[in-house]
Amino acid sequence: MGLAVVGRTADQIITNDPFPVAFGEKTFKVKRLTIGKGKEWRTRVIEHDKSIAGLFTDDDPTMRVLAVSEKAPDLILELVQQFLDSQAGDKVTREQLEEGTDEQLLAAYDQMLLVTFPNGLLSAGTSILRRRIMAE
Repeated sequence: MGLAVVGRTADQIITNDPFPVAFGEKTFKVKRLTIGKGKEWRTRVIEHDKSIAGLFTDDDPTMRVLAVSEKAPDLILELVQQFLDSQAGDKVTREQLEEGTDEQLLAAYDQMLLVTFPNGLLSAGTSILRRRIMAE
């Protein structure tokens, strides 16, 4: 059975090739996390998803949209920063990260999910949830 991760070849997986992320006008090469660091980050992602999902329980739709709009982007920003701080590729400062757009942040987060949850199941569900959040 061959190695398979959405968007990555077997050679990229075996050689741990970095993947590109862009913030502002600069592109960075980011490495996948080691098994131990990946486990820690996955735990944070799952906690993050639970806290985002909890925002959908308010019966007042206006309050729910405000809560999600206010908290979700900051939670994603923190997770992306934690990933970047834990990886062995190009170092990205908080200032460089914040030079990016929300779209660049979400694209980086999606890529980080793909390489940290290689079966793609959680990243697909998280992407759907995130699109729902951003649409509201």
